[in-house]
Formats: sequence, structure tokens, C-alpha cells
Amino acid sequence: MVKFIVAALLSGALASAVAQPAAATARAGIDRSGMDPSVRPQDDLFRYANGRWLKTTSMPADRAYIGGLSEVHERTQGQLRVLVEQAAASRNSDADAARIDDLYASFMDEPTLDKRGLKPLADELAAIRAITDRRQLAMTFGRLVRLGAGSPISVAIGLDDRDSSRYVPSLWQGGLGLPNRDYYLHESDARFREARVRYVEYVSRLLLLADEVVDGV
Repeated sequence: MVKFIVAALLSGALASAVAQPAAATARAGIDRSGMDPSVRPQDDLFRYANGRWLKTTSMPADRAYIGGLSEVHERTQGQLRVLVEQAAASRNSDADAARIDDLYASFMDEPTLDKRGLKPLADELAAIRAITDRRQLAMTFGRLVRLGAGSPISVAIGLDDRDSSRYVPSLWQGGLGLPNRDYYLHESDARFREARVRYVEYVSRLLLLADEVVDGV
């Protein structure tokens, strides 16, 4: 429960903090500007911690969700781009910078990626198709996690919530294709119905491109 309260408070604090200009002086502590003190925390902790931010923040047209962590991610991406550009500028005098520049260039080389298609993944896709029992399925999930690929069930090792002297494995749902559960469960909302139709088309297209059977999709 304590961890939940801290997470709720930090959610609003992060959202408010990242909205400040990058040049602003950093200060330690919780930014209370996104909180709504008119709400009693025992009545609605989430609204208490984030109410003012919810009322004053506009949803970008190109996003399905927004929050403090996504704002931090976007800012980090901008900072990483600057580092990559600096590496490109100094590649001739710095071997590490050259490796960074080469890696980024290979990622951005769309013609080569389009030409190679799924060939680099052929062995991995063949291994997935060869699964015949639960043991192989579990091993494949673990391999995908180690490769940094998505998996229906994600695995991580971390401190035990009940005993900080030991580490334990944790399992959780690997993620949904659509933004959240409402897209799957709200039958009466036209927007969600349209999103589901488009999502099926999208998944069908991915399976077609991967030369997989699309029956039943």
C-alpha cells in the first residue's frame, strides 16, 4: 500500500517536473503543482496526486496516452539524438564515436532493411514455429526476453517485495497491442469498435508479411 501511495504521488510530481523548461534549476523533493488539494487523499488518492495536472494538460493529437514517464522518455530521446550527432561529428578521431555512428546509420538505412526483409529473423521464426509443448514455449519466452524482444509473458529478477534480503523472479503480462483494456471491452463506443477493426487489419497484415497463416484473424 505504501508503494502504491508513493507511486501515485510521484506520477503527478514527474508530470509537473518534466513540464518545466530544461534550463530550470533542479530541486529535490516532490513538485506539488500538479496535485489537487481540494480532493481528500482518502477519498481519491489519484485525483489528489494528479488532479490539477489532469485539468490543465492537453492530450497531444498523436498520442494515445501521456504522463510523466512518457515526457521523460521524449526528453531523453532528444538528448540521445544530440549525443549521436556529436558522435558523427567526431567519428574520425574517436573509435567509440565511429561505432556509435555506424550503429545509428545501420538503423536508419531503410533501403537495406527493406531489401533484407525478414531474412535476419528466419531462425527465430523457425524456432517459434517448431514449438510443440509448454516447456519449449516457456524456454522461448525466456529467450525472447534475453534478446530484448516482446513476449506474451515478461520475466524479470528483482527484490522480493516481502523480503528485501533476497531476489525473486517476477512474471507479468507482456503488453497489449491496443493502448488499454477499454479498447477491448467497450462494445458500445464507436471509436473503440473502429480501433478493433483496424487492429485486426494491422495484425493480419503483419502475419501476411511474415508469411504466416492468417486463418481466423
